[in-house]
Amino acid sequence: MGVGLIRLGQKPDDALLSLVRALLQAVPTTPAPTGLSKEQQVIDLFHYIPNRALAILAAALFGGVSILILIVMLVKRRQYFMLVVTFCGLAEATGYVMRTIALDSLETGLYIGTQITLILPPTLLALANYIIAGRVMRISGSTRVGCLRASWVAASFFASDIICICIQGAGAAFLVKDDTDRSSSDLGKALILVGLIAQLAFFTAFLTLVLYMHFSRKFGLRSRRDMTPTFGCLYITTALLYIRGIFRCIEFGQGWDGYLASHEVYFYVFDSLPIFLAFVTYAALHSSVWLPDAPAHSARTAVSPAGDVAHLNGARFGGATSLQPPGSERMLKGSQV
Repeated sequence: MGVGLIRLGQKPDDALLSLVRALLQAVPTTPAPTGLSKEQQVIDLFHYIPNRALAILAAALFGGVSILILIVMLVKRRQYFMLVVTFCGLAEATGYVMRTIALDSLETGLYIGTQITLILPPTLLALANYIIAGRVMRISGSTRVGCLRASWVAASFFASDIICICIQGAGAAFLVKDDTDRSSSDLGKALILVGLIAQLAFFTAFLTLVLYMHFSRKFGLRSRRDMTPTFGCLYITTALLYIRGIFRCIEFGQGWDGYLASHEVYFYVFDSLPIFLAFVTYAALHSSVWLPDAPAHSARTAVSPAGDVAHLNGARFGGATSLQPPGSERMLKGSQV
């Protein structure tokens, strides 16, 4: 049973798709031997007996919050990048539906499809944060941080995620290439772990960028109360994705037969729950409601003798910014300090 490795020079998205196809073709899609009881077949597939009711509940919750996020976007402002969040939520819901079906069909191929729809969407979910960070940079009137332009923020960090996925994919290819080759198996596990750790490192770099934009005088966003919900959304969702990433690193480090991987409760507490709370945060602090529009031109700023930065084209009154969603009639647009 062999799976071709990712070729050098292959585009990241093509490499990821080819790997998924290879993994799906590499495993049998027939039920486990009938000599085993159904309960034992389920344990052999999942390493525990999944709770069907929890899977159905998770599918309903993820599907419901995803539809809510879509409705808010359509009713308020058409921030189309929020479709990424909706897509990821529906993918998660699909994964839990497939999980319940796999309990009855016991097909390995369906199990792998379940894993793909539950593991990959959180990585795509981070793309929404990257886009929001780029727009926040433009709202501040600054065009770059160091050599990183505002228009490159989303592409740069998302490319780093794709690279990490491809590293993990290469490791997975080594794992399924030859089950009897211990050196290939060890190399595959090492590559996957490196990919997971690198992803956490890029998350740390992104969080550092957000903190710098929030508190640096260069951007002048610290005193803008209208930006508080947006920064709150970035901090909360990034922290939740970080928790989930740490769990995945520890889980894989222990192996598929490790304590975390063989107990379903940890999957729901450290994977499902953080990701669901991230979706709830996106719904409560929806960018279509709270993210201000970027100015048509660079923001003009004035620096007081004390060093405070005041935006002359922002919504200000008496030096304070009104904490109202963009578009509210109570916001005094264009007023100056």
